[in-house]
Amino acid sequence: MRACWLANEKEVMLNGPCGQLQAGFISGKRADVAMLVCHPHPLHQGTMFNKVVTTAVKAAYDQQMSTLRFNYRGVGLSEGSYGDVEGEARDALSAAQWLLNTANCQHLWLVGFSFGAAVSYQIQPSIPSCGTVLICPSVERMAFSKSSNAPTHVIQAADDEVVSSQAVTSWCKEQANVNIQLVPGASHFFHGKLPELKACLTQILEDEPRITPTTSISQRTS
Repeated sequence: MRACWLANEKEVMLNGPCGQLQAGFISGKRADVAMLVCHPHPLHQGTMFNKVVTTAVKAAYDQQMSTLRFNYRGVGLSEGSYGDVEGEARDALSAAQWLLNTANCQHLWLVGFSFGAAVSYQIQPSIPSCGTVLICPSVERMAFSKSSNAPTHVIQAADDEVVSSQAVTSWCKEQANVNIQLVPGASHFFHGKLPELKACLTQILEDEPRITPTTSISQRTS
């Protein structure tokens, strides 16, 4: 996928578990809060330049948040090789650490698309998360068993040809305090429905009350 950087976005290289990770950072006016976005499956051409990831970044930036998207190990200029979800989760934790320590953010929103939803859900108990947004989470193929310590929102394409919208809806009903929004007529990659996706994200970011997270990465890794 062709690299497409956004206005005001700065390419940065982060220290990851397997070497350098390629990332794009935008410094928002609300420097205390940031969104970390995890991209879809690296073995199926998923990169941080995916249009769903880009839409999430734009939604956060419109809310004056700082944003960080990054390539997992072995994708783009990121060093290393595929880590079978666990490795990618460690990459995401490193990206979150960078936002908290280097960019001086205090509160993080986690957003993940497809495979990235599993990565985001896996790391959210370990970081000071204001909330997690799972876009088309592959609940039938990947683990979504950890309990959440922050609000969780699901945005699901109603006509998803990759992830079963029925399975996602059923999973949401089984969880405590998980909200779901279905996007009518949307396929997995939201072809022609990116404005609707952005509207859903904007509503979530605007409606969620500010909270002070109690979990920190230092508590998890000590």
